[in-house]
Amino acid sequence: MDLLSANAARAYAWTLTLAFGACVPDVDTDDATVTGPSLLAIQAEPAEAKVGEQVVYRGLFKDTSGGTPAGRLSWFYCSARKPAAELGPVSRDCFDAESDQLHRIGNDLEVQGTMPIDGCSLFGPNPPLQTDKDAPAGRPADPDPTGGYKQPVIVGVAPAQGKGGTVLYEQRLLCGLAGVSPKVSGDFNQRYRRNVNPRIDGLDAARESGARVSLADGEVLSARAGETLALTARWPSCPREGEAMCGDGICGIDELSAECKDDCAKAVPPGCAGQEDYLWLDVQEGQLGTRHESISVAWYATAGVYADERTGVPEAERSDHTSNEWTAPHQAGEVTLWTVIRDSRGGVGFREIKVNVGP
Repeated sequence: MDLLSANAARAYAWTLTLAFGACVPDVDTDDATVTGPSLLAIQAEPAEAKVGEQVVYRGLFKDTSGGTPAGRLSWFYCSARKPAAELGPVSRDCFDAESDQLHRIGNDLEVQGTMPIDGCSLFGPNPPLQTDKDAPAGRPADPDPTGGYKQPVIVGVAPAQGKGGTVLYEQRLLCGLAGVSPKVSGDFNQRYRRNVNPRIDGLDAARESGARVSLADGEVLSARAGETLALTARWPSCPREGEAMCGDGICGIDELSAECKDDCAKAVPPGCAGQEDYLWLDVQEGQLGTRHESISVAWYATAGVYADERTGVPEAERSDHTSNEWTAPHQAGEVTLWTVIRDSRGGVGFREIKVNVGP
């Protein structure tokens, strides 16, 4: 646990800032510009996992040159439940380097872990295990606004140069429902589809002249110093409820494995890497409803200026793209741009492009 900050209080405050990175930051900061070794995003595969399931974690860890800095990431599962009176998204014990509630996953930019078997009892709808017979029974965790539950993952950041730090990632747990009728529970288990990570399928750049360029993976974009480019990030268009069809490679909430064997008969049915529809429990009514995800895109660069640090599509709207403007720096050289796409159920994807800035 040497990579975790020894100053738990300071690490906790910094982690709160990073944990809510999807929100618009303070106007006096410029989070879109990479000014040093930075952990821009964390991706889990699968994005939503069962207890006891293998998960691969990847860190998008970059520096001012667009490369990966020397050093490593250290990953831990945290098993500490947050007391009801404690502020913050998770227990402070998750940020204590000496805590026995931290369980090492590995040390690298990409590691593989096994979801803790007690995750749905500690952080989900199942009653927590009672370790003290004289203490009152603990209550199950409350779901997030999308109806999901989260396993805390702590990432220690230790670049070879500069300050280290601690980052919180919350892995979405697949736990099922509790406190509902057998009919509702059975319907949920049959029709709920795990979240999958969103994917940026296309990235377009429109020049000031009106010319448009579609960027393929690995393609280098050219720009003049000081030129403003209109960038558009695109993701797959997902079928809406009632529109899913057998054979489209996506297992929607209306498709059953007996009817759409090619799409839904797999152990983990394939989902859509865009703005997905998903089942959600209306707790007050005790009934299932359908919602669709919101999408946010964070924009990063080693140089230049974005019009907006984050763009996206709210839940009330549907789209397969979002746009932003980037103005190239006035100095010639190579610049790296990153787009990090997130959905409201915790899925993450990213895309990188290089830009040659000329006179």
